[in-house]
This record gives sequence, C-alpha cells and structure tokens, in this order.
Amino acid sequence: MRPSGIEFEVRDDETVFEAAARHGIRWPTVCGGLGSCTTCYVLIADGHDNVSEVSRFEQEGLSRIDLPVGEMSEVRLACQLRISGDVSVVRSGVRPRRKS
Repeated sequence: MRPSGIEFEVRDDETVFEAAARHGIRWPTVCGGLGSCTTCYVLIADGHDNVSEVSRFEQEGLSRIDLPVGEMSEVRLACQLRISGDVSVVRSGVRPRRKS
C-alpha cells in the first residue's frame, strides 16, 4: 500500500477493507464498509489483472467520487474490492490501529 508501505494478506472470501480490519489496520470510512459513503476508495497502482470486476452497486458509488477522468478507471472501493493476487493500492490515511 502506498504511501504507507503497509502489506497484508487478503483471503478469497473477503474484501480489501475486511482484510485490513482483520489485520488491525484502520481504513478511513463513514459507513463502516457498506459501500454507501465511498470514503474507502483506493487507486489501483499495480496488479490490475488481479482485481474483481466492478459491480453495478460499486459503479454507482464510484460515480459520486470527484476525481480527474484519467484516474477514474483505476479507482475502486476497498469495501467492495476483492483480489486474486498481488495488488498495490494508493490510499492516504490508512494506518495500524493504536493499541489501547
């Protein structure tokens, strides 16, 4: 993950957002991973061939994100994104959770 350098494993049965939570990583969100707020969006930097197809539900959310047109083809919602191999994403604000 850029710019933080955080790496974690994503299982076949989970989204990137769910995997991050399992690994104790805080991911910016308002809706808690339900796909309605779009706050969890990421830019796919590498591994485009290893990402799931965009569902109609995700596409509706992505259409509300105001980014330059050239970047839109690489934008995904972490709470909807499933991967099948190595993928590198760009997202600010992602960090390990503080231990209490």
